[in-house]
Amino acid sequence: MRRLSIYSIILCICLVLLTGCGKKENLLTGRYAIDNLIYEINYEFDEDKNVNVKLVTAGYVAINEMGTYQINEEGNMITLTFPDHIQSLGNFSFTLPNLSGEYPLVKGEGYIQIGDMQYNKVTE
Repeated sequence: MRRLSIYSIILCICLVLLTGCGKKENLLTGRYAIDNLIYEINYEFDEDKNVNVKLVTAGYVAINEMGTYQINEEGNMITLTFPDHIQSLGNFSFTLPNLSGEYPLVKGEGYIQIGDMQYNKVTE
């Protein structure tokens, strides 16, 4: 009877350890950017599945939005969700492009690719 109890305890410990070895959730962290002569686009991801996108063109911050992201189980698609709203520049108003959607995702060494755009990891 004592042996059975010891085996039961060992079995429970093994099950707890195996449960902890499950598949890790797909997350992105850090800042990724494209910077060229015309514009700069930054995506900053955190572990809580929040993302900030910032578009700077000609020194003007055209977009600076917080949203959320979700990566599928295979890790090859990302869904970005941002609020829809109107931006105003004095008397001129315009609707920001809808950045929300599902895009192919490639994670490489020091970069990510969302759709057709490649963003390099920013280290500061």
